[in-house]
Amino acid sequence: MSRCRPVTYGRGPEATITPKPTPNQAPTNKRILVIGGGVIGLVTSWLLLDQGHQVTILAHDWSDLKKGVKLPSQVAGALWEYPPGGCGMTEIQAPGNAHSTLEDYRKWAVESFDVYHQMAVADGGKDAEAFGLHIRSLDMCLLNPVTHEDHRDKFEGIKRESEKQPHLWRLKVYNTEPELEKKLKQIGVVKEYDTGIVTVYEHLAPTIDSEKGMERLMELVQMKGARMVTRELQGDLLDQEIALRHEFKADAIVNASGLGSVELASDCQVFPVRGGVLRVRNEVHGHFTGLDRSLLLPAQHNKDDAIADVVYIVPRSDETIVLGSIIHSEECTDLLIDDPAVQGVRHRCTSFLPMLKDARLCEENPFAQGLRPFSHLNVRVEREGRKGPRGSRIIHNYGHGGSGWTLAFGCAADCVSLVEEVLGEEPE
Repeated sequence: MSRCRPVTYGRGPEATITPKPTPNQAPTNKRILVIGGGVIGLVTSWLLLDQGHQVTILAHDWSDLKKGVKLPSQVAGALWEYPPGGCGMTEIQAPGNAHSTLEDYRKWAVESFDVYHQMAVADGGKDAEAFGLHIRSLDMCLLNPVTHEDHRDKFEGIKRESEKQPHLWRLKVYNTEPELEKKLKQIGVVKEYDTGIVTVYEHLAPTIDSEKGMERLMELVQMKGARMVTRELQGDLLDQEIALRHEFKADAIVNASGLGSVELASDCQVFPVRGGVLRVRNEVHGHFTGLDRSLLLPAQHNKDDAIADVVYIVPRSDETIVLGSIIHSEECTDLLIDDPAVQGVRHRCTSFLPMLKDARLCEENPFAQGLRPFSHLNVRVEREGRKGPRGSRIIHNYGHGGSGWTLAFGCAADCVSLVEEVLGEEPE
């Protein structure tokens, strides 16, 4: 890439963004209020800023490692997955009449996949380093063939995408006895795990050190001119819309408040799911030789027709590996590291990959947990409609569950398109 050209990522005018401090487009006189300081709010703000708009981000908490403040976006495993995700409860709750469909999820995920791959090679890899991004091999270990109903649709989708851009995916399938034996021996996985692994397929997948990624996003939006306001809003945004727009001189409002949307959007379909991961050191110790690839045994039926527990092993950085996952759909208090559910994660992962028995827990924050914002009606990227088609200038972007990093850039691009639609209308 020529150094005289600006580094940009994405597809289409709304998705084209730059990691450089100055916005990508000429300034406009439009002001946008974004509510929410997680990965969705910050990525959406990045895209809006690069459209030349003035952005104010309002949140009741910010990512601040120095003060020990960690948002759900920071404790995420942050492994990119082609939807639906394999880590227990799927984010795609409603197959029918919902805010979004499986095809929407896949579009958003692939658009984000493209951004991550472009980031990985831009500016000699400096952008990826600042973001905590790695492109690693992901090995999907299956207890049934890829033709099984648990896997067929997802695998066929991955295959279609890999045929469009084979160099970005490098898809390989290991399903004959000799090649499967060789592959499992190479990666150190026990073939007899559960009722026996019969297929492995691998492809490249982005992973993000989410603490580093959030720190970079905070830095980037502020460099581009975002104003950060700390405040906790209460009540339905629709009832406060005129007042908020007047206070912030906002031409549009983006609601990216995650679980806050229960109140701010009066959305009773949004609910919390507690997720948690163990953190171990990615360094040689005893029989553990370190790990440079992600391993996932997704939720699936085993040969006894029982649902197998998820095994999730992801190098989050060169220093840390996360092990998961814990999914608690009911509200509960914070888990402790000696809780049976947490210890069950360690047992599953070491039974699956025995060398992990010698991996040492991180001294700082060995178990990370947070509440993920799920929705019974799936991710919502749409304009507020309770006052009719043009009755509000609020655009929603929430309900991403545990897939915020997988969907962030694709959802943000669609959200920005809706903002541009609102800005093209005569203000009331």
